[in-house]
Amino acid sequence: MYLIKKIISKEIIAENLISNNENIGGEVIFLGKVRADKFDDKIVRSLEYSAYESMAEKKFENVKNIILQKYSDIKEITILHRIGIIKINEIALMVILKGGHRKQAFKGMDEIVNLIKEKVPIWKKEIF
Repeated sequence: MYLIKKIISKEIIAENLISNNENIGGEVIFLGKVRADKFDDKIVRSLEYSAYESMAEKKFENVKNIILQKYSDIKEITILHRIGIIKINEIALMVILKGGHRKQAFKGMDEIVNLIKEKVPIWKKEIF
């Protein structure tokens, strides 16, 4: 499951960090947070994310497989994306890549976040 409705808390992040896999030497984490962006003199107070959930879950799996096939050193990928109303400073997206070395994990992280934005049917609406 990639989509969640509850807050991505420190506890959830901690639960997903630190692999027991003895072949993993590096873990890279991305936390995408809601910002207080300004549009036409109005400040964003929260974002409402919605998704075509069954399709989004399949697309997350596809994106994950693309990265695992392209970067042979990446061994594990965790993705969580919140849906619903998310306040300023709350985490909307958590991605963790775990691999033997850091180089492929850092390259893969940039690519996976871009693929998520491009391919997964998730929509956001600003709330002012």
